[in-house]
Amino acid sequence: MVLVLSCAACGSNSSSVLGTSDVAAGEDAAVVAAAAVARMGPCNGFGSGGYRFELINVVRYYGTPDRNGFLHTTSASAVIDADVRAAVEQALAPSRVVWVDDASAVIGNGPVLPTSREVGAVLTIAAPDIDGSSARITTGMWCGGTCGTGGRFVLRKTDGAWSVTGTEGASWIS
Repeated sequence: MVLVLSCAACGSNSSSVLGTSDVAAGEDAAVVAAAAVARMGPCNGFGSGGYRFELINVVRYYGTPDRNGFLHTTSASAVIDADVRAAVEQALAPSRVVWVDDASAVIGNGPVLPTSREVGAVLTIAAPDIDGSSARITTGMWCGGTCGTGGRFVLRKTDGAWSVTGTEGASWIS
């Protein structure tokens, strides 16, 4: 089985492939890793998807999506488990992944926001909703100042591989 990390929904032809020996065996890990790569690469809104962030800060708690496609975490949010974290780190390589408690730990709360070149991008992930060979997952990325994108991906598992095939509901980009 192979995990295909691409974004057909965004028109990107770029993809990465990880063998399942490289990723945690759970479907949650495979879906979250595929969505993380799509959000940080082909579906990040930077044109061809060829831009790679050197540092990606990932919020260690699953976010809860609101009706506008934004994710929110609280002290009661579920922690992303070690298998999923390992799959995300491997999928996002060679970018360096740092797990943080929330976006404000990276960007602060002041009136002047840093750039992603200064502190890295921030990725927030919701728990995946998996139903057989289809899945849905909301992700959000902050990339500096008022730069960001997010929304819900639809994924399909075909021939043992998960890939993003579309979006659903509200999506946002700034």
